[in-house]
Amino acid sequence: MTINRFDFIEYDDLSREQQLNFKNQFIKIANDIEAISTGNERSSLIALVKLEECYMWVGKAIRDNQIIRKGNG
Repeated sequence: MTINRFDFIEYDDLSREQQLNFKNQFIKIANDIEAISTGNERSSLIALVKLEECYMWVGKAIRDNQIIRKGNG
């Protein structure tokens, strides 16, 4: 059976550790963005949305790396 891009892959220990490390860094960056925001500024909102998008892509990279490490299938 070959894994496709839509299959759910449960993270192994290394991937969970990587994800948690990135998550903590993204939370710090989000807090820093919110700290300099003076309210409902469009630029701050866009920055936070892009940060969420980046976090999503990091998750995919971690998933893809795990597949490569463990083999495809």
